[in-house]
Amino acid sequence: MINAAIEYRLLCNQTRRVPTVLREKGYRFFFYMADRYEPPHIHVAKQDSAAKFWLDPLELEFNDGFHNHELSEIRRIIEAHMDDMRLAWYKSFGDRNLML
Repeated sequence: MINAAIEYRLLCNQTRRVPTVLREKGYRFFFYMADRYEPPHIHVAKQDSAAKFWLDPLELEFNDGFHNHELSEIRRIIEAHMDDMRLAWYKSFGDRNLML
């Protein structure tokens, strides 16, 4: 079952077309609704820095401004919330048998 806080954020953000999935340690984790045809991934932003991680497998796609120690911290946060992030992706873009 998807985390209730994430469910609420998804519902609140659907109209903005950029659902925020998680905020932690100053990082904002989100995806763009226009990304529906790409494999599951999550965007991360903090101040003037941004990155994109593929979720399966967890892999950095691009980085613009984060230092290596920040990327390590972001990776740990994603790993800790991976199930919720995947469920949020499939709830927004369509199932992949994870919603059963």
